[in-house]
Amino acid sequence: MTNAAIDYLSADFDEMSLADYDHSIETIEDTPDEAKQLPAWACSFCENHDPMCMAKCEDCSRWFCNMRLSTNHPSHIISHMVLSRHKTVRLHPENSLGDCLIECYDCGASNAFLIGYVLSTDHTSMKLLCRYRCQNKVDQNFDRTSWEPVVHDSIFRSWLINSPKPSERPELTLPKLAQVNQLNNSFNTDHLSSQSIALVNSLNSDEKLAPVPEVFESAEHYRDIFVPLVELEQAHSVMLSATEFETNVSATLQPEGDSYIFLTSASHLRVSSGCFLSISHPDCGDLVLSATIIHISHHLDQKIKLSLQMVTPEHRPLFKRESGFTVKLSENPIHFLRILKALKAFPSTKAIDPVIVKCLLGIDVDGELPVGFRPFNMPADFCAPNINKPNHSQRQVMMSTVSQPFSLIQGPPGTGKTTTIANLVYFLKSQGLSILLSAPSNVAVSNICGQVAATGLDVLWMESESREFITSPNKHLTFLEKAMKRSPRAREIIMQRRNNSHLTDERNNNADREFIVRMRHRLVNEAKIVAATLSSSANIDRQFDVLIVDEATQSTDPEILVALMHNPMMVILVGDHCQLGPVVMSTRTMNAGLNRSLFERLVLHGSKPLRLNTQYRMHPCLSDFPSASFYEGSLSNGVNELQRNRPDVKFPWPNPDKPMMMYSDNGTEDLSPSGQSYINDSEARQVLLVLNRLLDQGILPEQIGVISPYDGQCRHIRYVLATFGAFPEEVYNKVDVASVDSFQGSEREYIILSTTRTRTVGFLADTRRLNVSITRARCGLIIICNTNLLRRNHIWRYLIEHYSHQGLLVSGNLDSLVPIQVKTRSRTQRMSNSSPTAISSSTVAQLLDESLKSASTDTNLGSSPAVAYQKEEIDYLMAEFERSG
Repeated sequence: MTNAAIDYLSADFDEMSLADYDHSIETIEDTPDEAKQLPAWACSFCENHDPMCMAKCEDCSRWFCNMRLSTNHPSHIISHMVLSRHKTVRLHPENSLGDCLIECYDCGASNAFLIGYVLSTDHTSMKLLCRYRCQNKVDQNFDRTSWEPVVHDSIFRSWLINSPKPSERPELTLPKLAQVNQLNNSFNTDHLSSQSIALVNSLNSDEKLAPVPEVFESAEHYRDIFVPLVELEQAHSVMLSATEFETNVSATLQPEGDSYIFLTSASHLRVSSGCFLSISHPDCGDLVLSATIIHISHHLDQKIKLSLQMVTPEHRPLFKRESGFTVKLSENPIHFLRILKALKAFPSTKAIDPVIVKCLLGIDVDGELPVGFRPFNMPADFCAPNINKPNHSQRQVMMSTVSQPFSLIQGPPGTGKTTTIANLVYFLKSQGLSILLSAPSNVAVSNICGQVAATGLDVLWMESESREFITSPNKHLTFLEKAMKRSPRAREIIMQRRNNSHLTDERNNNADREFIVRMRHRLVNEAKIVAATLSSSANIDRQFDVLIVDEATQSTDPEILVALMHNPMMVILVGDHCQLGPVVMSTRTMNAGLNRSLFERLVLHGSKPLRLNTQYRMHPCLSDFPSASFYEGSLSNGVNELQRNRPDVKFPWPNPDKPMMMYSDNGTEDLSPSGQSYINDSEARQVLLVLNRLLDQGILPEQIGVISPYDGQCRHIRYVLATFGAFPEEVYNKVDVASVDSFQGSEREYIILSTTRTRTVGFLADTRRLNVSITRARCGLIIICNTNLLRRNHIWRYLIEHYSHQGLLVSGNLDSLVPIQVKTRSRTQRMSNSSPTAISSSTVAQLLDESLKSASTDTNLGSSPAVAYQKEEIDYLMAEFERSG
């Protein structure tokens, strides 16, 4: 499930205290022992069987009612649909509309999250129509502007399915949210192996998880804390895999050549390049094709095109089909198994120096140094060739780093952390040291490989074989490419494998495989600089003098342990704990602290990171708020207004000297077609107006980024651009429309941010996500949001006041913007210690950590199951309450 799903399945207890809540319902455990005689259509959650309240999920043939505990809970049928990613609903035969699917009158689309109704012009009848295909094609007898979704405010509209209040049905047993989640888990094991079912059953355990401390007593303590957390994360991954499939998918499949799968905007598959898919067809029995995703492209017509590399034997019956496929994400436990292997070996391993072990645990080393370590004196004028000369801040950080065995380098947005890494690598290599470069993602590894290689150094990138067919600007640095250059036989073997990639491993020659393994071992041991993801580093069998981890704050604590198993005497962690952190899928493991990186844990304990403090990305007016709110006012500007002003761009900025504005929009949020995210049509149309104005002024589409915290809104914006845009589709296709999470590390000249939410703040409350959102633009930033909602959250309130104080908070037509005044405090008040400003780095980390917990902890969820979020979206979880901060 995505970040939006957990938002949707959470509660607001402002109107009802927890005590009142617990007292107001009967729990499942209080149900009398005697068996109840219930009809087949009784709700699977609460046993309600009033036909007028019931709906049947066509995807699993279970019945659920349209009741909910309070106005801030979803109804039972919606809870099930969101948790299970089901979308098709049938009414009970005794419903006033009869036994029928909730479907589009014109095209028959049956995704309930897509369906809405329009009224006739004389208000005597209505039609059910889908949002995208038919809403705008309604005939003249119906008012298309009256279209409203049938799922509104987390419940089906009562005229469609009755929705009595709990007080009207006191005889019913109403389960808590945790019980709803547990019950729903039991519905989703049909596609799992017995081993996987055993893992899933662990989700319902009441065993208390020990919280992650800031300091560990020993390696055994570290292992004992993290093994249960990682195992629970693995169980959640298995649970999610049970729902990670799509039916009735269109595809073009070929045993050789290009193969494609086409998903719609309603798809909930969490796909990314390198994922494995299983492809089957109901007419082809047990035949299953396996494929790797090598490219993903989003089209403005709401289609998502997956380019595939087939990796299994050809099955001719499957290749003859064009539609009706079932596509499933294949479960891949390797990532978790590698972490667990490292954790279990940690207490007895000799592969990590005792001093580095102490640093990892958070124990003071009292001046101890690792075996073989010696501090280096970097010349003050040192600069690697072919890259930017280090500034004063970067030079001071590097000089400190090479003089100590364990370093944390904090790189705020635009401060040049990749350049700093490249300079460090060049210097350390010149001192005769071997270096392992690592990061949690292949994209990050590719970036640092490219920057280091630009200095003239030879880098060996040990890319996973599953990514062999995925394009990358630094592909020439990978092992396979270097092996082909080194050996004619290696080239012959690799090219033959690529040309016959649809053949099974049994058809490959064992001798050829052994030759490639020997070649791999030889190149790795010869190289002075090797790069790999944290997970893939487990496959590298050698020691390194130095470990450098980029994006370390996006890695969980035990992920770093995997790379530490190469016995480095110098460890350098680079990241920014004030930006987005690690991906976790379980609310239980998140609450226990697995979502906190090693970098952040050490900062919370009092370690002071070496901070890069000169930013070269943003117009100075854009850096003011991030610097004051997230970095204690320490960021200086390496660029001035003249370098970022665009006088040729006649955009209606409220203040032409400050290319930024916050546009207050009063639209409404709806669930996305996937049921896993949110959309806001009003904001999407405002995005189009702003985008068109920028394009009118000659800004290239490649220079503009449109971002939203919600993947559903990103897809909806693409639809609005395709349907209502004034420019050709190829122009809009060049505009990067992406989620905030996927945009971390990227930048554009102009950024348009759509916050989407209007009902509750959700994970917008995460200060780290806000930091990323407002630091992507170089020359101009436009924020489109519901300020009435966002003012309820403390950090957003500060931002709104920051814009309002300068006359940059506006509404109305772009050609006649009207300033909005909000009551603001004095600058002294705004920058006081009541906000995260002008305070120490460790205090900032503590505030951010508490902000995450306050926005993610649902005291009523108990042992609720995992809710995954996508990295492209988010892949970040928030249990959502209405709260002010």
